[in-house]
Amino acid sequence: LMIAVGPTAAQADEKSFYRAYCHECHDAASHEGNLDLTSLPTDLSQAENFSRWVKVFDRIQAGEMPPK
Repeated sequence: LMIAVGPTAAQADEKSFYRAYCHECHDAASHEGNLDLTSLPTDLSQAENFSRWVKVFDRIQAGEMPPK
């Protein structure tokens, strides 16, 4: 039996990526492009939330974000 007490390595990597590349422009204060990632719900079991995060992922995968 394993009990998780902290974030997984993947979650830590995601937070590091967000802090390094997204937070400055897409937080509640800046929300460039009308996108505040801090307000996007993270419950991916909800279809609408999942769809919005897929769009974010697709922009990153396509190299559109983060800008150079």
